[in-house]
Amino acid sequence: RWANPAWPKGSKSRGFSSMVGDKLNDGIRAYSVQPGMVRVDGVELGDRISVYSVDGVMAAQRVAASSAEDIAASVAVVAVVKVERDGKTVAVRKLKMKN
Repeated sequence: RWANPAWPKGSKSRGFSSMVGDKLNDGIRAYSVQPGMVRVDGVELGDRISVYSVDGVMAAQRVAASSAEDIAASVAVVAVVKVERDGKTVAVRKLKMKN
């Protein structure tokens, strides 16, 4: 895991879910419901949801039409989900895909 140079020396690194402002991303969850399918809960109407493979290739993108979205994404093992609101990233989640 990488360490942020702004953190005090010896502190542990933080996961993907805390890479953006913690107050903004409260309540947003992402998880795999079946192979090739990601569910994102807690988003707002109009949020842009992007799903990436760990090598940074975008597998899917959708604009939220409800507070919970199911997104088909061809990602094998681990996916990264990014949620943007009004042009700003409000959540980043790493999840293990079901196989």
